Amino acid sequence: MKYMINDEPKIVEYKLFIPQGSMLTKKFPEMSKSEAQQFFNWFIEGIHPRLEQLKNLIAMANDGTVEKMDYSPGSLVDVFTWFLKSVNVVEKGIEQYEKECMALPEFLRYQVAHKQLELEWMQVINDIGVYMALCFSEYDERLKWGIAPYPKAAGGNSPAIIGFQNKMFFSPMLMMNVVMGKAADGRATNTSLFDTFNTWIKKLPPGRVETPKKVVQKDIQISQQCKSANKETPNEKTQLNEILHTLAELEIKPKREGFVEHVLESLLQNGENNYEIEYFKEDPYSYILSCLGGDYEYNNDFERLSDDVYLLDAECVEDDSIYADIVSNLIVLSRGNFNISDVKSAVDYENEKAYISFLYKGIPYFWDLKCDNDWLDMSLFKKINQLLQENASTMFFYTTEPDQAFTVLFKSPEVIDRVNQLVKFPFKCFLT
Repeated sequence: MKYMINDEPKIVEYKLFIPQGSMLTKKFPEMSKSEAQQFFNWFIEGIHPRLEQLKNLIAMANDGTVEKMDYSPGSLVDVFTWFLKSVNVVEKGIEQYEKECMALPEFLRYQVAHKQLELEWMQVINDIGVYMALCFSEYDERLKWGIAPYPKAAGGNSPAIIGFQNKMFFSPMLMMNVVMGKAADGRATNTSLFDTFNTWIKKLPPGRVETPKKVVQKDIQISQQCKSANKETPNEKTQLNEILHTLAELEIKPKREGFVEHVLESLLQNGENNYEIEYFKEDPYSYILSCLGGDYEYNNDFERLSDDVYLLDAECVEDDSIYADIVSNLIVLSRGNFNISDVKSAVDYENEKAYISFLYKGIPYFWDLKCDNDWLDMSLFKKINQLLQENASTMFFYTTEPDQAFTVLFKSPEVIDRVNQLVKFPFKCFLT
C-alpha cells in the first residue's frame, strides 16, 4: 500500500485480517449464536498480531507517535493525527460508485462519495478501532470484550466493548465504518476519536473503577467469562417464572416455550462479567421486558421473543427503510389497532432530514423527521400517539426513557400504571 512518510510516498506491505467460511459470507444479523461466538474467538485471537503490525507501521514514521501509544484517551489524538497525515485516499471505481447510488433513492444519491480509503488503509483504521477499544478497558476495568447484544441492531452480534449503562456496547468495526467515510471525504479531524471516546465515557455506570494495571495482555486473549458459564440457582428460575406469570396477567407473554432457559443462558454466559445478573437483580421486570422485546435464534433465523413488547436500539438509523421497519414492528405490537398501510421512509443525512409516509383509514400522511447522525427521532412516537388520540384510541405506545436501547409497549393507561409499579424506571407516553 502507499504510505506517506515525511511527505514522501512509500510502498509497504500491510496484512489483511480476513475471516474464512461463513464468518466472511454472513452479515452479523444473519449469524447464529454459535457463528457469532466463532467470529468472536477469531477476532480476539487476532488482536495481538494486529496491534503489533499497526505499531510497526506507525514506527516507520519515526515521529514519536508509537511511543505515545499507552492506551490513554489522549493517545487517540496522536494516533489519529498520524493516520490522517499518512492515509492514502483513492477514487472509487465507476461500477462501485453506481452500485452505491442505485441503492439509494434518487434525491439522496448526491451523498455518495467518489473517494474511499485504499484497501489496506481500511485494515489500518479497523486496527486503530481495536486500539481504541482497548483504551476503554484500560480506562475502566468494568469495560471488557464481549459479543454485542441485540443481534438485529446495528453492531449487534459483533465483537464489542460491553459494560456501559443499559446494555449499551461499543462496536469498533461499526464505529470505524463511520470514521472511514469521514476520513475519505475530509470531514475527520485530529480529535475525532478522542471526542468519540469522551462521549462514550459518559455512558459508563456511576463511579469509575480504574484499571489497576495494564489489561492489554488480558484483553487480547479470549476472556474466561466468554468461555464458561456458572450454574443457575433454583431461586433464579423460580423468580423468572413468577415474573412471567405476573406479566402474563398484563397480556405480555413469550411466543414460544423455553424462554426461562433462554434468559438463564443469557444471564450466565458472561461468567465473571455479570453485568446482566446485576441488571436482573436491580430491576428484574425491566430486564425481562427487554429480553422479551429482543431477538433470539430460532430455526437458523432471528425473531422477537414476544409480540407484546419491542426492544429498540435508538442508534439505528442506518438506511432509508429504518423508519418504515420500526413502524411495521409497531403495527405488530399494537395487534392491528394501529392499522396503517403503504408505509415508506427515507433519510437525507446531508440535510439532516428524514420522512415517513403511510395511509391510515384511507387518509395519506407525510411526516418530516429529524436526522441526527444515526440516532432515532423520538418524535415519531409522539406523532403516532397524537394520531391515535385524534381517532379516539384508548391505547397508546409507551416507552422507557430513551437511551441507547429502550423498550416499547402498546397498552392502556390502566395497564401501564400496573407495569410501572413493577419496574424501576417508568414507561411514559409521549403526547405533548
